Amino acid sequence: MDQRICSDHVSEPKLNAIIEASATMDRPCDYRDRTAPTISAWELAEHFDTMFERFFVSTTGYDDEGWGSQWDEDTEGESVLDVLERVAGLTGEVAENVVELLGDMWFDRDTMAHQFGADPHFVENEKFDEPLNQAWQDMTDTLRRCSRITIAR
Repeated sequence: MDQRICSDHVSEPKLNAIIEASATMDRPCDYRDRTAPTISAWELAEHFDTMFERFFVSTTGYDDEGWGSQWDEDTEGESVLDVLERVAGLTGEVAENVVELLGDMWFDRDTMAHQFGADPHFVENEKFDEPLNQAWQDMTDTLRRCSRITIAR
């Protein structure tokens, strides 16, 4: 599955910009008859894999003793599809294909196990490593200083 996706299907500004900056303009979007910059569905799924890794915590999968939380009736958090819809505006066939690709990425063929369980759910990570918190604070301080300088001129 090497389907191509154009920026019309993504509302998240950074991903939209990545797609728009793509050098691939000779392959049309597979979801809309439109020739525009596109990226592969796999590449888009890789961006979302990184997003889940950095900003979300799985509420499903296996704990340290091998017990699966996917057997709980009331799974905490949002499904992968719900997160993609909320965070990036992916819908329909595009969202379903990205969810399928993420499932492929998260499946270990050696152990025949899903990294986050068969029906993964996630919550937003509220605890970040200290360097990230410090980097965020430094950036916001810089932005405040820059905006004061710009306004003062």
